[in-house]
Amino acid sequence: MLVQYQYVTWSPPNLTDADELELGRQIALLGREHFVRDFRPSIGKAKPNHQRQGGIGSWPPFARWAYITVFSSLCLSGLALMDWRARRGLFAAIVMVLGIYLVSVYFATRKFEKWIDRLVARYAAHVARGGK
Repeated sequence: MLVQYQYVTWSPPNLTDADELELGRQIALLGREHFVRDFRPSIGKAKPNHQRQGGIGSWPPFARWAYITVFSSLCLSGLALMDWRARRGLFAAIVMVLGIYLVSVYFATRKFEKWIDRLVARYAAHVARGGK
């Protein structure tokens, strides 16, 4: 059995001090939740310079739906023909793969939230020292 999985990572961008203060100001104005809410849909998506060329997304809609329908039918019929031991192994693999993905999403989101909090705290300290 071949099992493939995906995990999500996130690293803060390299910003200058002025850029970090400006971003901290924007976060303070718009609210932390606004930035976190905008971050969530981007989780797991490739960066713009790493977008894949082609793939099923570039197929015409009819061909894409035909492929999805045939593939789904084959998967369901294969699942119906499996014995209970094979289903149990498949279920264990699915739980493991989903667990890896969901835990990595949680940690990437937490890392982003901590970075946002650090920017806001840095901006607040700058304002408290008399900066704009």
